[in-house]
Amino acid sequence: MEKQFLNLLLPLLLLMKR
Repeated sequence: MEKQFLNLLLPLLLLMKR
């Protein structure tokens, strides 16, 4: 469960940073 949250949060943060 936590892994899925990070998997979604990680790409989201990367997209926002870009």
